[in-house]
Formats: sequence, structure tokens, C-alpha cells
Amino acid sequence: MFYMPLDRQAKLPESLLALAAKEGRAKHIGRRVRKDGATFWGSILITALHNKQNEVIGFTKLTRELRDNENE
Repeated sequence: MFYMPLDRQAKLPESLLALAAKEGRAKHIGRRVRKDGATFWGSILITALHNKQNEVIGFTKLTRELRDNENE
């Protein structure tokens, strides 16, 4: 639910995970959806986690809301 419907249809989450698995990291800026359905501009960084054999065993994801400085 974190991604906009068009991003999910375009398989953006899957492509970002594949990129992170291949290159170690993936970055993206775009609209995101909160649990309550509200949207916001966000920057995400997905990092692949590896075991001792260098196999991908999971991912971390950091999300930052991007805001207009004049509102802070």
C-alpha cells in the first residue's frame, strides 16, 4: 500500500528490489501512500543485506518525507 496504484501496476516495488539486489542499493523519489490513505512526496533508499556467502537475505528501506521548507 506504500506505493501509488500506477507504480504498483508498473511493478516499481519489484524493480527497485531487483536493482538493490543487483547493485547493492536503489533510490527513488515519488509519491507515497500513508496507512491512512494520505499521499506525500518521499525519497526512499533500499539496501540489500547479504550473508557471509554474499547471498541476498533481505533488504532495509529508509523513507524520508520531502517537504517544502517554507512550511517548517
